[in-house]
Amino acid sequence: MAPNSTEIITHKYTLPVNKENKVIISLNVSSPDGICHSSVQHEIQFVFEKPQISLVRKVFGSKDKASYPFIVTPKGAEVKIEGKGVEKKNSNDYFFTPSKAAIGRILFKLNDEPAGFNVRIAETPQARFTYKQMGKQLILTNKSIGADSFVWIINGDKIEKYNISPVKFKLTSNSPKTWSIRLRVKNRYFSSTSSRVISVSI
Repeated sequence: MAPNSTEIITHKYTLPVNKENKVIISLNVSSPDGICHSSVQHEIQFVFEKPQISLVRKVFGSKDKASYPFIVTPKGAEVKIEGKGVEKKNSNDYFFTPSKAAIGRILFKLNDEPAGFNVRIAETPQARFTYKQMGKQLILTNKSIGADSFVWIINGDKIEKYNISPVKFKLTSNSPKTWSIRLRVKNRYFSSTSSRVISVSI
């Protein structure tokens, strides 16, 4: 080897290397003329980084049919993920589809052990309403599901309710013949909106 040159030496270990999972590396160097010598020792402790998993968020809607890839740390680690709504694609890619799981808390297994990570599937609210005219009265009936808060926007006027009781209007000669109706409903996690324009007879 030429003076002042650098040689890169590599070695591949199969873990665990021993009971302590520890090795001691020794390096001995000599000058080209063999007069000067130097030695150094280094202890290396190998530590396993336990894989972890996560998703883009922790709450999903029950009607969500998208497939969300699991985020694996460290990247590239070989894992086996199990749980409701979990699907494996390709060689080592796992995805979660909320609509294939059940409403409530979803627990996962990682390499046959509890993953320490879970998500919640919340019911996706659906805004629905019907209307009918009974003589001089317009009745709006709330048919929404999965919601606990309701906001009606009727011809620009807001009506907030916390139940699905009907909204009634007395029709007079001054009432509009065309009504713009929007119903926005929500629960703790999600919301939904339904809109329509209706005509009445005065």
